Amino acid sequence: MRNILITLILIAISISVQAQDFVFHYNEMERDELMQKVATTEHPFGSEFTQLMLLLKENYTSEEQNSISLTMTLTVEKPSIYYSVRKANKHYIKAARKGRIPKEEAKKGLQDVLVKALNIRYQNTEALEDKLDKIKDVEEIVAFYSKDVKLDM
Repeated sequence: MRNILITLILIAISISVQAQDFVFHYNEMERDELMQKVATTEHPFGSEFTQLMLLLKENYTSEEQNSISLTMTLTVEKPSIYYSVRKANKHYIKAARKGRIPKEEAKKGLQDVLVKALNIRYQNTEALEDKLDKIKDVEEIVAFYSKDVKLDM
């Protein structure tokens, strides 16, 4: 009788352990933070520049999954071009915000850099990349794109 009672108790315990639900608290704040991140991705110069920056990211970067750790790794093709354009983007935004250059002039300069970077993506740019690797100052980067990089129309 005692063995039967112990067996029944063990069966009841094992059933209750297997039927466990995982209940978590819903946190509205996480959803709000996500919505704010999506809403604040607009470029300070407008939606046209948001689209150009997204095109730049799509053309110059790709995500690859690591088969061992199952994490995503961002790979940048032609990093000297990609990162120099991002530096130019920050420079123009900051200069326009602080009033060092008029906003329209900053928009025009940034658009010029972005259009050139998007158009040279699939061309032989080794010499250009070597030159960009040597330039560290953002003012020189901007001047290099406006004076030395040309597009055939």
